Amino acid sequence: MIIESLIRLGRPMVEGGLPPAAILRQVSDVAEVGAKSFMARVFVVEVDRQGDKSNIAVLPVQQWGDYHDQSSKGKKQVFQQDVGRAVGAPFIIPRGNPLKPQGRYGVPSYLVYDKQFHSFFEDAGELEKFISGRLKKSVGIDLSSQEVEQIALQLHQAVNNMDKGSGEKMLGLIVLTLPGENEPYQLREEIPVGNDYLADLGPSVLHQGKHLVADLNRVKERFWEAKLAEGAEMGEREGPGAVCYFCGEEGRVVSSYCKAWSWFTTTWSCPLPSALKTGELVESIALCPGCYNALTYGANLFNKLTKQLDNWLVKEIFSPSATAAGKELTRKGSTPDAVYGCAYVLPVLDTFLEDEDDRNDFVAGVISMLGNGSGRNKVDMHLREITGFETILPAEMAGDNYRMTIIYYSGDSSRGDIHLRATIEDVLPSVARELTKITGITRQYALQVAESLYNELSDKYKYFLSSRYGSLPYLLTTAYGAPYTWRTIDVVLHRGELSRRAFLFNVADRMNELARKLPDSFQELCGEVIFYLTFNQLLLQYDKAIAIKTGNGGCNLMRDWRELCRLVAEAPADDLDLKDPEELGFAAGCLVRFFDWKYQKKSKEKGQEKKFLQHRVMIFGSSLTPEFIWKRALSRIDEYALKLNIELSNNFQQQVAVVLMEYSRLRDEVNRERDAFMAAFWAGYALAWTGKEKNGKGKNNS
Repeated sequence: MIIESLIRLGRPMVEGGLPPAAILRQVSDVAEVGAKSFMARVFVVEVDRQGDKSNIAVLPVQQWGDYHDQSSKGKKQVFQQDVGRAVGAPFIIPRGNPLKPQGRYGVPSYLVYDKQFHSFFEDAGELEKFISGRLKKSVGIDLSSQEVEQIALQLHQAVNNMDKGSGEKMLGLIVLTLPGENEPYQLREEIPVGNDYLADLGPSVLHQGKHLVADLNRVKERFWEAKLAEGAEMGEREGPGAVCYFCGEEGRVVSSYCKAWSWFTTTWSCPLPSALKTGELVESIALCPGCYNALTYGANLFNKLTKQLDNWLVKEIFSPSATAAGKELTRKGSTPDAVYGCAYVLPVLDTFLEDEDDRNDFVAGVISMLGNGSGRNKVDMHLREITGFETILPAEMAGDNYRMTIIYYSGDSSRGDIHLRATIEDVLPSVARELTKITGITRQYALQVAESLYNELSDKYKYFLSSRYGSLPYLLTTAYGAPYTWRTIDVVLHRGELSRRAFLFNVADRMNELARKLPDSFQELCGEVIFYLTFNQLLLQYDKAIAIKTGNGGCNLMRDWRELCRLVAEAPADDLDLKDPEELGFAAGCLVRFFDWKYQKKSKEKGQEKKFLQHRVMIFGSSLTPEFIWKRALSRIDEYALKLNIELSNNFQQQVAVVLMEYSRLRDEVNRERDAFMAAFWAGYALAWTGKEKNGKGKNNS
């Protein structure tokens, strides 16, 4: 189950010896892009208790970070938070109603939204309600009603004295501190800078010359205590009979309900036995404190590792790829719902991480993944090409003693509204490595085919081809259809067999649809030719390097299109050896295109330019078939040449005769491999001039 894998992901991080600043950065939201604006207005409240008396002061409003120019012109500035200070007051951005108290607070660090600021300007009572509601959900702090009232009055004055900006939305942070020797916040004379164990909150107002400093180890302990309290809200047990569902530890256990893991919410009825009430969820899945902390850590890592798939790719995935018109309509349509992906890596055996060096390598690998490889080792691998979203496989996790898990979903995770698309487990790093090489090959191959078709490519079209033909999800979706995207990705990542017959059926069907609209659809037809030849190359490379051999003879493909083009354009008829229906179809396409050009030229001389294929073969938009090509095209070339006085070389006529004889010999095979024949025919038709243009004037065109 996913919960178990999240625990396995988080446990080494909890036990891996990371400094508290790194842990708080990863399990809270202080480093997130969406959190930066809260640090632009920080109100730190200092409460100093002297016996029965409390002295309270609010530090001048602070800015934990700096404004930077968004562009070289400096017209707009953006705020960048100082995460080194922010970890001293960690918070979680609410997934529900942000104006209401959410979950449990490890330290009294409360987010303030624009609507709340406006109410605070008007009434100190609103501030009192704000603080009181959150204190009830805060661990390790107890303030009297008189103290809360005094804090609210001073904060009311502070927010009214601050610069309110020029109409922009205001976000802020309120931090309550009760400095003490054994407390998360203390008074110190030195300002900590770049310290992973201490964080500066600002200069004390009540104790001149001293600074309020967060002891990050104590802040971390309070954070874990708060997370455990969230699980206990839905049920907790203690005693010898309280056993952890995952590790078997006895003592205290809480429910698996976790605010960091919004997929498993109490609003779902399916996973929960109907007899259990909200506070009894511990009877379903119980976790000890260690496993619960690991789940919280793992869930936060999952959220931070999750990335959105590109919109163009999502459009392709949900397009009706069985039809050319459907694909084109979807590409021009509105943006579909977002799809998200998350990839994480786990050891095959958890005992592997008992070694300190191995555990440190794992922790380093996870941190590298969180940074998407910024400053990474040169042997780290970007996996965007095979997953569809930005992620890396760190060098520390590239051995086959690790396995990768990839999860795809859509929906709003903040509300637990999840549509799980696919879960792909136990992916070998070595397979991922080979697939990245193959997608690099297919990208270059597609560009080569396109350059032969068009001679010159615009930078925009090069980018289009590179992004599409370097993407495994795109290639598989286009080859097999949107309903099979996740299944075929799973098959490839587990070295299974890919069906060439299904791919040929789809591509030939799209080509046939486009052929009925010629000549207007020729550019789109060329696009299908690029895909047909490139996916053939993918199948060849995949079969050689990755697929598990089943004894079925592997992937038998026609020769490279460049070799076949040269063969038809230059070779004597006696050397035109065609081994199967696919090569026969390619040769037929080349010969028909050669004659088409001569037919068009001759008809133009007579004042009415016409194309042979559309004028004489595909009459009234009929579908082209192997039999039509044999009967209405190749068999009648001599007849039309004689009728229109078209000069044909002797070698060309002999090649047409060879192809006709080969068709007669292979007729049964052609009928069985009709899709392969037709796909190759259109490839030959589109690329027929390659041999001539790249190698001088071919014999067939003399």
